[in-house]
Amino acid sequence: MVNVPEVSYITRVSVTIIIIIIIIIIIIIIIIIIIIIIIIIIIIIIIIIIIIIIIIIIIIIIIIIIIIIIIIIIIIIIIIRYLSTFISRSKSRPKVIKLRG
Repeated sequence: MVNVPEVSYITRVSVTIIIIIIIIIIIIIIIIIIIIIIIIIIIIIIIIIIIIIIIIIIIIIIIIIIIIIIIIIIIIIIIIRYLSTFISRSKSRPKVIKLRG
């Protein structure tokens, strides 16, 4: 009769130890899953931020290119107007140049 309570005590202790181990394993698994989910969310946020930054940079580059093209066109138009007025002046003054020469 003395052995029976000892065995029952041992089984109770072992069962509680097993239950504690199972609970610890479950908690660890839950923590790992939460960490993985957080890491995935952080990665997704970083990717989205990178994409937004790339899009902004592309838009800025396009705007700069457009501004440069507009400036070049304006400069070309100014040069053409200046050259055309210079040519028209030189066409109207060749006699004066020849007389001076």
